[in-house]
Amino acid sequence: SEMPSEHPSELPSEMPSEHPSEMPSELPSEHPSDLPSEVPSESPTASPSVSSAPSGLFAPSSAPSVSAIPTNTATLENLNRFCIDTDPSIRFIVPDPPGTNNGKRKTCKWVQRLKNTQPNLIWKRCGIVGVNGFPNVSIADYCPKACDTCGSCQNSRERFVIPNPPGVEGSIRKSCNWITRVRNASPNLWFKRCAIDIVAEKCAAGCELC
Repeated sequence: SEMPSEHPSELPSEMPSEHPSEMPSELPSEHPSDLPSEVPSESPTASPSVSSAPSGLFAPSSAPSVSAIPTNTATLENLNRFCIDTDPSIRFIVPDPPGTNNGKRKTCKWVQRLKNTQPNLIWKRCGIVGVNGFPNVSIADYCPKACDTCGSCQNSRERFVIPNPPGVEGSIRKSCNWITRVRNASPNLWFKRCAIDIVAEKCAAGCELC
């Protein structure tokens, strides 16, 4: 007939119409068309399409990429796990002075070179946080071997409480720097401090107990 019917038929026609409909159907077709549309849609899709397989151009590499400077927790944990320092060819940014956004580029040699000359300064440097702009990352995270904070023989990074002698109220908080800074200058005092149980437990490397 020349005029369309008032009600659509329940079954689809055997042959498609010669002219497309003026209005799109409200429901999508059950089967996608084999050919792409001649004109792209005016509006983008709400969510990206997902490919069943990656294209060859953007396929993942066979080996993981390596960052020049360790920035994530997993990488730093590996340094501590294997008790190695960041490669000496890699420089990291150290806040200078600590707590500021100003920085100087250093390597773990900045810590290592003090082991025999100024061991008290080692712990001070190892405790600097804000390395590479990460507020909770310290020099000790990048240089665990130089800072003696890895392996079975290590110093604690945290401050600990030392009880006062019997009859004296209160207590004092110290770090392992309290031990390392007197190792060469005052060996007798170093030995006396390392005889304190909590010190020997927290500063095994500083007390040379392992």
